[in-house]
Amino acid sequence: MTEKERSNTFLIINILLVILVACVETSFWYWLFAPVPSPMLWLSVVVAVMLYRTRIEGLIIIYVPSLFYFALSAEPLGFILFGLTAVYIFIKLLKDRIFIPSKMYFATVYAASILIFQIFVFLISILTEIKPHASPQVWKWIAQAFLAFIISPIFYPILEKLNPPDESIREGGMS
Repeated sequence: MTEKERSNTFLIINILLVILVACVETSFWYWLFAPVPSPMLWLSVVVAVMLYRTRIEGLIIIYVPSLFYFALSAEPLGFILFGLTAVYIFIKLLKDRIFIPSKMYFATVYAASILIFQIFVFLISILTEIKPHASPQVWKWIAQAFLAFIISPIFYPILEKLNPPDESIREGGMS
């Protein structure tokens, strides 16, 4: 298997994992942990791809799973895409400046990505909808980010195996 075929296989597996995790999270999380906000586990896979794969793969992981997540959530597709694009820009800017492939770095970026996603979805709602979201749910967002930070070390080894960084990413650049 060539490197390109291997990379494409890992990307397809990541896309399927995002869809699977989103399906499980949107259907079972609230049934099992009703008062606790979900930590947006699907976003952990998206963040891992954005951190450890190429720019093109990062953009693909935004658009393809968004179509499926849109069907599972109450958010409009444009809001999801806008929020994920903001997360992508945040990760790209952060990664160009500071990149430390570790559990703590991943956990921090994942938690920050949840906050950025939620804030940008709220802002686009205010700017575009006739009846926008009533108020920002800041405590829910903080709880989601905190829970994501706590849970992320469990998923990191799995995501690390699915997204083995190549040498150009390890050296700080993205191909």
